[in-house]
Amino acid sequence: MAMGNETFTREGGQTIAYLKRGGKRPGVLWLGGFHSDMMGTKAQALDEWAQARERAYLRFDYSGHGASSGEFRDGTIGLWRDDAADVLDRLCEGPQILVGSSMGGWIALLLARANPAKVAGLLLIAPAPDFTEKLMWAEMSEDVRRTI
Repeated sequence: MAMGNETFTREGGQTIAYLKRGGKRPGVLWLGGFHSDMMGTKAQALDEWAQARERAYLRFDYSGHGASSGEFRDGTIGLWRDDAADVLDRLCEGPQILVGSSMGGWIALLLARANPAKVAGLLLIAPAPDFTEKLMWAEMSEDVRRTI
């Protein structure tokens, strides 16, 4: 079954681009990494795997990534988590197998904690929970740290 490139608009006005294919359940939801998009090699390889098994599959771009609206610099983990939660709620049927890479692994964990009934399983590829603190905190000015 072919995948159609589609979009939906979130409550805040962001347009989220996604590719979706129906198939067997549980479906697979791809959660990409920081500054990655749904056309990346891992997302495409997982698409091929799902298609070969007639498994439902959905991949999308977070706000400010790929074909979705918004500026990358305006993104936050909370915004991207909310993008993913909207995708899970609005576009996925039944529990999903969440496959997250790097930052997507962190987002998958947040989704599973908030929505356990919607998660059939987790596959995390080099998950990076709290990477913002570990990789960015030391580079932030004291003013930025106080704001956070």
